[in-house]
Amino acid sequence: MPDSLRAARALSVVVSGLTAALALGAAPASATTEYIQGTVTNRYTYATNPHSVTVGGSNIYLQITDVGVPMKVFWYKCGQRDVHGTAVDVGDGSRHKLGTNFKAGAQICLAYVGDIAESGVSLPWRGKLTLNVFS
Repeated sequence: MPDSLRAARALSVVVSGLTAALALGAAPASATTEYIQGTVTNRYTYATNPHSVTVGGSNIYLQITDVGVPMKVFWYKCGQRDVHGTAVDVGDGSRHKLGTNFKAGAQICLAYVGDIAESGVSLPWRGKLTLNVFS
């Protein structure tokens, strides 16, 4: 193979590699994980600390890592409780999808309730909230 053809082929490989690297660099930001906690009772608690969605079209997941009782959680638009998702059973330790296709810039808050028969009983819980996910 002539040297000029070999050089052209090598240049083509370098350009292809740079193009692939640039395309990968343009991918959306990776998931954001927040470790959260609260106290659950037999009445809904509307937490007011906002969680920011930064990647449009992404999903939100919650995995409860420490709780002594089954519980339900839903997202709501911070400051606007009438805009919300569906309550999801989350107390089993698995990762659960809370919502999909959020707009970039959305500020969401969480509401939660425990399956507790007695009034006045409260239990602490901890979990991992993952935002900006496409899976």
